[in-house]
Amino acid sequence: MICTLAATVLSMATIAIIRSNQRSVARVDANRTAIQGRLFADGLLQRSLAMLRVDPKLSGEIRDKYSKHPEQRIELRPLTSTTTMIQVFLYEGSKIPAVSRIVDIESLANGGNGVVSGSAETVGMKPVY
Repeated sequence: MICTLAATVLSMATIAIIRSNQRSVARVDANRTAIQGRLFADGLLQRSLAMLRVDPKLSGEIRDKYSKHPEQRIELRPLTSTTTMIQVFLYEGSKIPAVSRIVDIESLANGGNGVVSGSAETVGMKPVY
């Protein structure tokens, strides 16, 4: 009887440890995915800033069909003659951008970073200036 009770306690403890480990792995995977999303979004933002330095009149949607993730896209929308809104979308069909920035084209052309304002619209993302 005592052996059966001990075996039951050990099996319950083993199940609790395995579940805890599974939750921990899921948490790590979620953090890794969020960090990768931030890095991709920041990389696409920097790419669009570089393209705007070369061609300040650039506008529209930019996709790299040879990329590992062809669903990611950059939207450049001129707001005024000197400012452009950059929006980075990471997933096909996304309505909310991962990163959104308003850039001053003149400041960008003169060697500045050009960022007038920015917001990180996706939960957990912080603006990078």
